[in-house]
This record gives sequence, C-alpha cells and structure tokens, in this order.
Amino acid sequence: IVIREGGASTATPGEVNQEQQQGVKREADQYMPTTNVTRIMRCVLPAHVKIADDAKEAIQACVSEFINFITAEANNICHRDYRRTVTPEDVLAAMASLGFGDYIEPLIVFLNKHR
Repeated sequence: IVIREGGASTATPGEVNQEQQQGVKREADQYMPTTNVTRIMRCVLPAHVKIADDAKEAIQACVSEFINFITAEANNICHRDYRRTVTPEDVLAAMASLGFGDYIEPLIVFLNKHR
C-alpha cells in the first residue's frame, strides 16, 4: 500500500516506480528548458561571462513561475468571459492587471511582427 496525497493505493512496486518517474517528468515539464534559459541569459550578458549551473536553475525556476503566474491570470480572464481558449489579448490583460503594464507595448510590437 502506498500512501500519497490522494489517499492509499494498492499499486504494485512496478506501478509505484512508474508513477514516480511520471511525477518527475511532470515536474521537469513545468520548467522552461535550461538550454533556452541559458541562451536568453547569454543575450544580455557580456560574452566573457560564465554562468554557474545554480544561476541557470534559479533563473529557470523564476521564469517558469512567472509564466505560470501570468498564464493563470490570463486563464481567469478567459473564464470570466465564458471562453475556453486563452488569447494573446488575455495574456496582455493579465500583464496589465498584475502590474506589468510597462511590458505591454513591447509585447504588442512583438505580437504584431509574428502574426
């Protein structure tokens, strides 16, 4: 018997191991890939600067939390309007409502370039 947040389970050891591996994968899926984070960091740092692994991990966690924060608010806006699909406008509205209004204009420029 395995005790976990949802209660007890009668899963076999093999099933438990598979669930644990899936749990690790799900946790890893929450984060933006380290290579992408590193590439973005290198764009704003001088070429000679080395980036420690723990710095990459810290920025990766912050970026992922920020994305989740904005996405959750955009989803709330979408649901208030009785829609099921989050639009770029929902993301912009979320940015404004969460105090990131200074980023809206550059995001609109970026959005218009890529539409």
